[in-house]
Amino acid sequence: MMNWLSSQGRFHEWLIPFVQGALGVSCVHCREQLASHTLPLCSDCATEIPQFIRPLRLDSTYLKQTWCMAPYRSVLGSVIRHGKYGGYRSIFKNLGNRLAGAALDLPEIDAVVSVPLPSSRKRHRGFNQSTLLARCVSELLLIPQYEILFRVDKKEQAAKSQNERKERLTGRFEVRPHFDPSAIPKKVVIVDDVITTGSTAESCA
Repeated sequence: MMNWLSSQGRFHEWLIPFVQGALGVSCVHCREQLASHTLPLCSDCATEIPQFIRPLRLDSTYLKQTWCMAPYRSVLGSVIRHGKYGGYRSIFKNLGNRLAGAALDLPEIDAVVSVPLPSSRKRHRGFNQSTLLARCVSELLLIPQYEILFRVDKKEQAAKSQNERKERLTGRFEVRPHFDPSAIPKKVVIVDDVITTGSTAESCA
């Protein structure tokens, strides 16, 4: 039921809190009873979703600056896992609007690029959560969003060990052949739902 409602688009978004309340759906973070909310959270946990971004320190030749909204082991991480592995597209639209608002604090940027999923994973899930997040940032900041990367390495980072992630995995992503690399803007923000060691973002860069 919830998965069906989530796939129906914005017209049905207002129904979700009522269905959650009627069915007694639990908060995905604290497991308490849900209050009516557009995210699968109780009222207390919902207030812990940050409204701003903070810088991360990463030693990278290609990434000039890196930001995140919250640690993965947090309310935000619980929502991301629920949306990603449960197939709830609407969750990432909601989170994307919050990320876009926080992105207003970023230095001036020219374009947004999302991290591509392996094609098999995208077919199974039905969407790329990073693309949904990037689209919201693009729309609010009134800057282009480019889908210019494709994944050479078909294995997701989530399936790799910590040591494998730390390796410099050059060549995991490439620019699509039809896109002129000289047309890529100078200041590009790469959007992903999770950052661990930074190797995925660095490979994209």
